[in-house]
Amino acid sequence: MSSDYHQYIYDTKNRKLINDFEGAYKNCRDVWPSQYCTESAFYRTIYGIIQDRQRPFRVLDIGCGYGYFVNFLRERGFDAVGIDISRTAIEKGLQRFGDHGQLKTEDICNGLSYNDSAFDSVLLLGVLWFLLEKRDFCLREIQRVLRTDSLFFTSLHIPENPIGKEIIGSYEDFISFIRKYFQVIEAVKFYQRDAVARGDALSDCITDMLLVCKKT
Repeated sequence: MSSDYHQYIYDTKNRKLINDFEGAYKNCRDVWPSQYCTESAFYRTIYGIIQDRQRPFRVLDIGCGYGYFVNFLRERGFDAVGIDISRTAIEKGLQRFGDHGQLKTEDICNGLSYNDSAFDSVLLLGVLWFLLEKRDFCLREIQRVLRTDSLFFTSLHIPENPIGKEIIGSYEDFISFIRKYFQVIEAVKFYQRDAVARGDALSDCITDMLLVCKKT
């Protein structure tokens, strides 16, 4: 099996998105290995914000991959569910974590199957790039399934000269973009430790920006 899942997702030469997530999950050993790292500062930050919420606290993870973070939250008493566009990713997740109705194949671009105000929190982590063509519809769907005063977490890594830069070309653009739909409470930057230790410019060391938002 291939180890380069990026070839199924991006065409960097022609500067376009391929978005063959099913091909990536079917033909590659590990797709987005960072999703395994539920003890990382990134996931711990999200968990730290929601851990004191009254249970049951219902969470939807859009683009959940194999469902590692969904499982992490469920083990800690949250009513967490996840969706992913790749059937293979969901099947592998169910094999690893069991079928408890927590993972299913679904494409937000076709609408979410959940009722209005169904969730206390929605996660959209690293997925926004692939929704830009239907951004208004997708973010309105997220608004629809969130309860009032609930939390929305979204993250992106923005490389130099990204595909889609006409919409989001910088972290400042990312914040401004999300503010059209949600109240941004906090913006958290995560840095690559080795790059910081080398003395690289901090602007070159960012691995992700996480926005903590509120539906009002």
